Amino acid sequence: MKKNTILYLFSTIFIFFLTACSDKSNWKDDFRLEADDKENISSEDNLLLNNSETSDVYKPTWIDIAPEDMPYQYANMFKSVSGAFVIDLTEKILFEATYQGKPTLMEYKKDFGHIETFCKLATCSHNTDECVAGNVYQLDYRNQILCAGRTQKDADIWISQLKNGRFEFVAGPVNSFVQGDDGYYCTTKDASLVRFKFGSDKPQLLVEKFQYIKPVILGNYLYAANEVEVVRVDLRGSVYNVETVISDVISCYSTDGNHLYYLKMESEKPALYRCDLEGNNQELVLNKLIFPTYLSYDDTYIYYSTTNSNNSEDPTNGDIYRFSKDLSGEPELLCKTYANYPVVYVLPTSPDTLLVEANNFYYFLPKTGGELIELVLP
Repeated sequence: MKKNTILYLFSTIFIFFLTACSDKSNWKDDFRLEADDKENISSEDNLLLNNSETSDVYKPTWIDIAPEDMPYQYANMFKSVSGAFVIDLTEKILFEATYQGKPTLMEYKKDFGHIETFCKLATCSHNTDECVAGNVYQLDYRNQILCAGRTQKDADIWISQLKNGRFEFVAGPVNSFVQGDDGYYCTTKDASLVRFKFGSDKPQLLVEKFQYIKPVILGNYLYAANEVEVVRVDLRGSVYNVETVISDVISCYSTDGNHLYYLKMESEKPALYRCDLEGNNQELVLNKLIFPTYLSYDDTYIYYSTTNSNNSEDPTNGDIYRFSKDLSGEPELLCKTYANYPVVYVLPTSPDTLLVEANNFYYFLPKTGGELIELVLP
């Protein structure tokens, strides 16, 4: 089952950005985001099930984090063109999954280890405006406000905010958005940067020409990127200028809140680098092709997966690793999944467990390594 049209549209736009600079090399040609079209794989055809246990025999350790103390989940915001497909909350994990043939917002209840749809109406199709979470994706959670992109009216994206159990439309249409302390910062169809202040549906123009994607707010700055540079905009004051932070970047970037991670050429091959938020203190992280959008982080490790896009039979496809954030030692293999582009998520409320998405299925994986544990949908 393919994801909805708007996801496909944004995926296509992002692939264009990734491949636009063709004179650098053609290594990006087969790169896919999680937001790309995927087939809905039945349990019988899911090869990963042969290498996984079931979630009723494994229980992650959960720690109590007050909602006001929940850290911003920066890495999750880069798994799609804009916004997260997975958000860890105090009592549950929200995630998008293919359920009964449709992309649906699901929730994992930590107390019971149980998965159910966010919308509790048994007769609901979960893909209409009338549904409390119909067509929701691009999740964002900051300052105890949970919001999401919802498609409305000819597949336009509108910002919605969770109020009284329903994602209510509050502003739009937009191409992408990120939540700040004072409102929603959005890119528009005419490639401008605007802000909707909380409580207002009137956009304020900040930057007239802003042809960048993957916006994220770090401190006083909004960062974003195109296929060759990472930029930022100072959100203080009344003038909003675009400042280049890193140039000669290949494809896109990611952040752990303290560093920017990105690809650039090393001995005629792409390698993973990082720098501080000012663009200084650049250092080589891994001398190999690791896409920044697939990175996740905790205080100690960088987590990532590998895929050889030129060889679907490569036995290292889907290998999941962790590597020390102080860049010492060698990467440590945690799990072999044999999947293309598995996505690893760090859960702030679990000190011992990762969440992995592969082939439209979700799994737990111990942080120290081991077997995948499938999260079984109802």
